[in-house]
Amino acid sequence: MPRLPKRLERPPLMEAVVELRFSPSQESVGDILPGLLYGKLKHLFEKVEPLPINALPREMRLATPDLAYRPRIRLAGEPRALLIGDQVVTISRTPPYSGWAAFKTLCEEVLRAIHETDLVRALQRFSLKCVNILDLVDRHPFALLNAELRLADHDIGARRPGAIGREMAGDERGGGA
Repeated sequence: MPRLPKRLERPPLMEAVVELRFSPSQESVGDILPGLLYGKLKHLFEKVEPLPINALPREMRLATPDLAYRPRIRLAGEPRALLIGDQVVTISRTPPYSGWAAFKTLCEEVLRAIHETDLVRALQRFSLKCVNILDLVDRHPFALLNAELRLADHDIGARRPGAIGREMAGDERGGGA
């Protein structure tokens, strides 16, 4: 079995994000949690930045389900950020990505700090998202896949990115691209 590399020459990872949605132990968690986490994690996140949603009253945020999961405060420490809301905490790592071991250690430290506050009653959702950008340099994105993509009689996989709509419109008029 071939060995997989621990690190790529040109890593495609632009951002790694862990999001925790939770049921708070009390209504004012969104007001208390940022300060408690900053106190425990200021060696990682030096700046405290209020986000625009922070100006809305708590009653309005909690009455609108979508707003309850929006971050209100951003703790920033390049190249990472911690976003905290009334019922959500998001851990973000941007380039340069230092690998899974370092990101896992960051997540464990943040999760330990959250657990120590006793403000999270139950976890509702946990998600891990990685945003990758592949540097194709004059290659069609589909060239990396072992796949064929067709729309009616059109071989979409063989066309330049962005040319599909123009070429199909030209075909309908009886002309080319």
